[in-house]
Amino acid sequence: MNYKILDLFCGAGGFSAGLEYLKEFDALIGLDCDKQALITFENNHKNAIGVCGDITQTEIKEKVIELAKKLEINMIIGGPPCQGFYNKGKNLGLKDPRNFLFLEYNI
Repeated sequence: MNYKILDLFCGAGGFSAGLEYLKEFDALIGLDCDKQALITFENNHKNAIGVCGDITQTEIKEKVIELAKKLEINMIIGGPPCQGFYNKGKNLGLKDPRNFLFLEYNI
C-alpha cells in the first residue's frame, strides 16, 4: 500500500521527507502559514502542493479538505507549533492558542 500524505504544519517538510525515505510514502499536500517554509517544502517534495494559510480559517480548511479528497489522501501527519510550551512561553499555558492547534487534525 502506498500512503498519500497530508502534512499539516509542514514547515520545510522534514517530517514527510523522513517518511518518503521509506518509499511507500508520498507527501502530496503540505500546509503551513509560513510562505518561505512552503517554498522549501515544495522544493523538497516535487509532486506536492503547498497551501499557505491558517488551518483554523474555514476557507483554508475547506481548500485542504477538497485537495485531500481529490488526491485520495489516506494519512495525516504534522508537527503543530510548540512555542507555547517553551520555557519562554511556559507561563502562557492555556492562553496561547497555538497550544490547541493539534485539535485541527480533526479535519
